[in-house]
Amino acid sequence: LCRKQCFAHFKELEELALANISQVDSRDSLLGYLRSLNNRRLHELAHHLNLLEPFGEAKHKSSFILEVIVSYHETRMSQMDEINAMPLYPTEEILWDENVVPNEFFSGEGCLALPK
Repeated sequence: LCRKQCFAHFKELEELALANISQVDSRDSLLGYLRSLNNRRLHELAHHLNLLEPFGEAKHKSSFILEVIVSYHETRMSQMDEINAMPLYPTEEILWDENVVPNEFFSGEGCLALPK
């Protein structure tokens, strides 16, 4: 969708629109292409992508607009890859982290649920 809008409405992003998908799926490559736009053109692009309201209603910093566009279109790690990256057995860091293992209701009589 981003590449189609760039091709149709933003001639200065023609290189992005015609690039291979593997060249524009990372955060760094997207930032490299989009940094050439000024604040108004970035806002127009975000509006064409249905991420922000029209330019006249609100003014945002270009860093915020870049972050919105890039975070929406960058490739994320799949849930399966994230689970496989976790250790099979809990580490000492996980065992003592109360945000991961809540122990306020643990009395020692039953099993304590651990992630993965």
